[in-house]
Amino acid sequence: MVNVTATSLRTVMSTWYVRVLLGICTIAASIALYVAVSLAGLNAMVGSFLLLLVVAGTGMLTESFRLGGSAAAYGLVLNRQTLWFVGIGAMSAIVMLGILALIAIAFGASFVLQDPGPAADGVVQHIVRLTFGAATEEVLFRGTIFLAIAVRFGGPIAILSSSVVFAIGHAWNPGGVEPLAVVNLFLAGVLLATMILTKASMFMAFSFHAVWNVVTSLIFGNVSGISSSASVASLTTDGVNPTLLWLVSGPFGIEQGLATTCVLLVAIIALNRWDRFDPVVAAARNRTLIAERTHVGVL
Repeated sequence: MVNVTATSLRTVMSTWYVRVLLGICTIAASIALYVAVSLAGLNAMVGSFLLLLVVAGTGMLTESFRLGGSAAAYGLVLNRQTLWFVGIGAMSAIVMLGILALIAIAFGASFVLQDPGPAADGVVQHIVRLTFGAATEEVLFRGTIFLAIAVRFGGPIAILSSSVVFAIGHAWNPGGVEPLAVVNLFLAGVLLATMILTKASMFMAFSFHAVWNVVTSLIFGNVSGISSSASVASLTTDGVNPTLLWLVSGPFGIEQGLATTCVLLVAIIALNRWDRFDPVVAAARNRTLIAERTHVGVL
């Protein structure tokens, strides 16, 4: 009886729409937990960490309960590839932002140090908060639901649909409804989703997203339309010709410029031409799919 029940549960968990519904319920429960933590007056970092823990943990359990499943298939397994992907993700964000900084300076923009600068402990807390926030967004937008849609409808559909939701999810930010901001948010979602799908790992997207947010907030003074008192510098566009400002920045910050659009497109193309992936996660996903496809109607 136990084996029959276990097999039935695994069969149910192998159905893509069940995983989507479970993902939606997990996100709703996690957001409710985050709100409860905030209302209780606890640190925002605690809420972000708990939300990340609940969503990622549930996602790994979901993967492990599929037919032939394994928690490793979720993309959070630690192995020799992990440090490589973390490094590449972080370096990619730094290089891309460096290019955008040079383009902005070429058009007349400049960086201004905050006077007085923020306290060191405030900067550290800000970095930790942004890092947790980036990781949380990845598991929310590109976790269980994203992987379930990718299995059932294919990678392109999963990438496009999750990127649309990612853009909509940031529309409430100041300047988030500006046309170029929406386009760039969508392209950022495509880039991050492609990292997760093609590299069979979440770590590259984690590090890219975290480093991008930290650098744009601390150095450019604005991340996705939101400024912070913990920034050590800011990008001022007073010297940019007003008719050319849309090329480098806007109310949404550096992420609104056409230059960012071009840099994101190049990064997406380059990523699709790079075939290195995490073999451990890829093998776990393949074993799961083979096991499921031997059961008619499971997918």
